[in-house]
Amino acid sequence: MSLQENISIPRNRVFVLKDSTFVVQWEENRVQELMNGRYRNYDGSLFGNAITDFELNQLVRANVVESYDNDLVSLSSMSNIMPEIPSRVYYLNTTLGRESMGTVEDALVDLGLADSLTARLRQDFVVIWKKDGAAFYRFDDAERNRERLMIKSKSLFGNTVVAFVEILPVR
Repeated sequence: MSLQENISIPRNRVFVLKDSTFVVQWEENRVQELMNGRYRNYDGSLFGNAITDFELNQLVRANVVESYDNDLVSLSSMSNIMPEIPSRVYYLNTTLGRESMGTVEDALVDLGLADSLTARLRQDFVVIWKKDGAAFYRFDDAERNRERLMIKSKSLFGNTVVAFVEILPVR
């Protein structure tokens, strides 16, 4: 993502903590302060209230928010707020061999999952990524999708595991 791009996120992920800090929630247990970019640990007991239009207008005047509507908040490219680049990304390893690729692709279509998941080969194993081959950035998202596969077809996806790839920073 270039620094000139705005980041649009669901409005419910932008809210106010009990201590009146405006935050964006990138992960289940972690938020980022909108005014200074600092990350904080988060649990539900810290939630103050949903952000109001009045508060969002204040953030627009502070060049933190570019625009907003009832569904999305577009963070300004001029703000200090950027999601962290994950050091690890996740995918699902079906543990099925190359010869099962067609079966897995057909199953994703038949099970109604082809609009959100896609099969690829990785070292002679069929693996599942998000649509268009994108990784899962959070373990919880990968695990939720593994469970979806198991519920829909335990016979085919019963041995599927969450796997990961380490991303090393460029220096």
